Amino acid sequence: FFFKQKTAYEISACLVGSEMCIRDRACITDLEMPKMKGVEFMNHLREIQKVKRIEFPIVVCTGHVDEKTVQDLLRAGFDDFLTKPVLPEQLDRFFTRICEEVRRA
Repeated sequence: FFFKQKTAYEISACLVGSEMCIRDRACITDLEMPKMKGVEFMNHLREIQKVKRIEFPIVVCTGHVDEKTVQDLLRAGFDDFLTKPVLPEQLDRFFTRICEEVRRA
């Protein structure tokens, strides 16, 4: 994702190009990736969170927006979802909100 203006958060790590990013203690991942599915990545990340005793929201980005898929993803352990295509402004607002929620927690 490309931002034309400076955002309230910064990229702290990037994995597999732009497919997965951790930004200011929040993570976004695609549901469908070439080497690992988003649910598998989320499960690995949750294990790391347990071991390191850290918490941050994990958000899935998908074009599959039917109610059943969204409910299945939330039940699987994702904290929230974004619907593709995501505009840079939407992503900026989303992460600003997520980061504010994390800071309040």
